[in-house]
Amino acid sequence: MSYLEEGLKDSEVLKLDRTVKNIAVIGAGIVGICSAYFLKKSGFNVTLIDREQPGSMTSFGHACTFADYANVPVNYPGLIWDIPSMLLRKDGPLAVDFFYILKNLPWAISFLKNCKKEKVNEIANSLTNLLKHSQISYDEIFQDVNVKEYISYEENLYLFDSKKSYENYEYANMIRKNNKFK
Repeated sequence: MSYLEEGLKDSEVLKLDRTVKNIAVIGAGIVGICSAYFLKKSGFNVTLIDREQPGSMTSFGHACTFADYANVPVNYPGLIWDIPSMLLRKDGPLAVDFFYILKNLPWAISFLKNCKKEKVNEIANSLTNLLKHSQISYDEIFQDVNVKEYISYEENLYLFDSKKSYENYEYANMIRKNNKFK
């Protein structure tokens, strides 16, 4: 039984096999490539569509890591109070087009509502479950395509420029600890 079929009942798998034979996957980043890989492995004809070369954008922005530790959401309790200083500092981490925010106000309000502690914990728990399953899938792919020798399992290191920065990060450490991430 393939990974794709694991969660399906036998009747659902048969129905899927009889009705769908050709599948297009839009996006050849890591998610698209992995999805296409498991669909192909499950017996489907797969077409991978992307405006860039397949795999060329899979390493963008993640420092060449499989970030299975990244279960801490971007939003956090107290973010709403940190936003003004982030916007006003010359070296602040946030730049926002005011008109874009107005145009997307429902999304912005929803994002801020998700900064409540209960919601952040719920998101972190969901990310944890997703990331644990992703590692199983990556390991299967690495074994199948014979690249295990190129994969190194190392810990990541967080550096802080001040004691205050470290203390501000305590909530993220608590989220990781509660979800059994080191």
